[in-house]
Amino acid sequence: MMEYLSDLSDAIASYFRHFVQSNFQALWVVLAALAGIYLLTVLLSRIGSPERPYTREHHIRRSSLIASVTVIGLLIAIFSYLWADTDFYVRQPVHFTHWLALVVCMVITIIVLAGMRTRYYRGRISSLVTPAFTPGEGRRFGRNARSLFQKSKLWIIAPAAGFLLLLFALHKPDYLVAVLIDNSTSMETNIENGKLALGETITDLDDNTDVIISWFTDSSGTSVPKTTAAQIQAVSDARQLNGRHAFFEDHNQAIQYLESIELTAKTPLYETIQSQFLFAQNQTMNREYSRRILIIVTDGAESYMDTREVENMLCADESFDLFWDDIGIMNLGGDLNWDFFDMAMNVCNYYVEQDATYLSSYQSGVQEMIREILKKWYFPVFLAITYIVWAVVCLLIRPKAY
Repeated sequence: MMEYLSDLSDAIASYFRHFVQSNFQALWVVLAALAGIYLLTVLLSRIGSPERPYTREHHIRRSSLIASVTVIGLLIAIFSYLWADTDFYVRQPVHFTHWLALVVCMVITIIVLAGMRTRYYRGRISSLVTPAFTPGEGRRFGRNARSLFQKSKLWIIAPAAGFLLLLFALHKPDYLVAVLIDNSTSMETNIENGKLALGETITDLDDNTDVIISWFTDSSGTSVPKTTAAQIQAVSDARQLNGRHAFFEDHNQAIQYLESIELTAKTPLYETIQSQFLFAQNQTMNREYSRRILIIVTDGAESYMDTREVENMLCADESFDLFWDDIGIMNLGGDLNWDFFDMAMNVCNYYVEQDATYLSSYQSGVQEMIREILKKWYFPVFLAITYIVWAVVCLLIRPKAY
């Protein structure tokens, strides 16, 4: 229990370090938003001239209002697109800085509106109306000025259109996540961490993600274990190779199945990788997936194949590489110089989490693999709430009574 709590605290500390570092580096977004408001204000204030009896100051304020609202709309649209159609926020936890940029622009809008509000009380209207205006014309101007102020606030509604880009996320594509767990005795000290992290990951997957879980069995169903790549690749039926595989659409069932893993004596790693591939091909024959991801959890200690056969197995089969869009390997304590890890990293260019023996590094490695699938609605919902609060505040600002 203490070891788990220690690993968990390390994971949380690592996340916050990454969060703080990423958000500090993303502060340029705030500065870019401020620069955008300034430049747009300058541009808009030079277009046309204030109609009499409006002042130049009023024209600049109105230009600032339009500029700040425009930047807010652009930010909402960009953030919505990044969240809905990319994996940006999973790779870069810069939610706070982007939200801060939005809030800064909103505060500017409120200040501008408050400044415009003071221009419409009786004394100010009187000072703007020249002697050429009759009292009736002055009152009419006051009504028109207040009406214009209320109409100016309608710009507040425009940024809501940026949220339409969230519609990209409504049609969720189907994903396939396949996990191969090394359950040999050499993994005894690390397999519980592996099961825990994978269980949490499967829980986070959305309903559009199917799961395949595989591990080694004591017997492949054949009299002699396969010792060469040629022997393994000559087999087209997964049932004739080592490995136990199961396909799940229900994630709760997948987690329960994960708990039934038992240790075996040997490590038929390459044979089980191939049998899982054949099983996945057969199981998903009539299904289309936006992304198929394979995660291999192992210490890389093959028991049967000659190390010279490694290069004939990894990334040598074109159909294997074409089937899996992403392949990642969680190294649970294995030597990186072993042929399996060496080939995976340096020849096949697979993603390898080099030291996944700790829960924190294991979780970060697994989440790196499936980052695109782990989207949560917290950030866009928070943006929407922020926008609604800002819009209400702005719409409640009224000019002083005439």
